[in-house]
Amino acid sequence: MKSGFFRRVAASSNDPFGFIVLLKAFLQWMAVKNYSEATIGNRRTYIGYFIAWCDDRGLYQPAQ
Repeated sequence: MKSGFFRRVAASSNDPFGFIVLLKAFLQWMAVKNYSEATIGNRRTYIGYFIAWCDDRGLYQPAQ
């Protein structure tokens, strides 16, 4: 899931306000706050599903 998903939305990965950049920052924050690897992995997966849903609809930033 991760590799295909991230390849699919790679175009929006350079947008500083895009979902991918925000997801990476959120996951890093979770690691700093000492969340378990399982929790971080689950969040990555399920937020990734949401980002893919948004991508299907042409939404690349939360503000849209």
